[in-house]
Amino acid sequence: MRFSISALSALVAFLSTANAHMYLADPPALRSKDNKFTSDVDYSITTPIGSADKWPCKGYNNLLGTPQGSPVKTWNAGESYSFTVRGGAAHGGGSCQASISTDGGNSFKVIHSYIGNCPGGNGDSSFKFKLPSDMPSSDNALFSWTWFNLQGNREAYGDCAVVTINGGGSGSESVPFSSRPEPLAANLGNGCKTLEGKSVIFPNPGPDVDVADADGALPVGSCSAAAVAGGGGGSGSGFTPGPSPGPGSGSGSTPGSGSSPYGGDGIGYGSGGQGSGSGSATYPPIPSYTPGNDWPAGFNPNSAAVNIPRIPLLIAGVVFVIGLMV
Repeated sequence: MRFSISALSALVAFLSTANAHMYLADPPALRSKDNKFTSDVDYSITTPIGSADKWPCKGYNNLLGTPQGSPVKTWNAGESYSFTVRGGAAHGGGSCQASISTDGGNSFKVIHSYIGNCPGGNGDSSFKFKLPSDMPSSDNALFSWTWFNLQGNREAYGDCAVVTINGGGSGSESVPFSSRPEPLAANLGNGCKTLEGKSVIFPNPGPDVDVADADGALPVGSCSAAAVAGGGGGSGSGFTPGPSPGPGSGSGSTPGSGSSPYGGDGIGYGSGGQGSGSGSATYPPIPSYTPGNDWPAGFNPNSAAVNIPRIPLLIAGVVFVIGLMV
């Protein structure tokens, strides 16, 4: 038998695919193999971002204005679209945010937050959102997907795609685009962390939120949460950012208020409208935790159990390569 380079490549591809995390597949991310404008593929695109200076585009927003930074989609302000994430290690899901930058990545505005079940599992997961009708038009806006995993190491993932936004600035929103919050930045060595085993509840998710996990938790440590102006008609009770969903209210003509067991900014979501209140945000102290980027999906630091055993996976890869050599 002769061990060939092609067989070795097949083994590497097999193992890397089996242990891949998730990435933004549609719209195709900057430097993604799915992006037709990519000339320098990032084959490690599914890895965590790791540091705040790369957040949330892995630093690839510097490709704007180059051929690799050409727009991959054309969207219209005020219309509904979806994005898709893809990969082989969803880490039990978690929470995600979709954001838009129209200033080259200097600032991002949250257009939708997904608390729990994001991603929905291995493979492809798609999520709907609506572009604010009052957002500016842009030939090279940055669409950002950011994700905080439920299980395993406390990590932060994200990708950005370049899109064209048409018809912006003509609509009216209860929360103006310029007043929407920045996406949460955590698990980046910046003093803010999410809790393992809990879908993070964003301190300020913005006005458009999907809640799929009623047992989430706020981040811990020094986490910023900008206030959002409220408005809209009617009132109701609904989700309020906090360790678990609680009562909130939005008033018909003036900013409403939301309550949270940890204080800080609260947002009420009801059938009649949306409002917000503000306060001094105090989060629990960061617990003792030692991260390690080599932890597999499903790893629980408080348990000896590992959900995805590596030895059977390696054996399967070796058998696969032997089959190619025979």
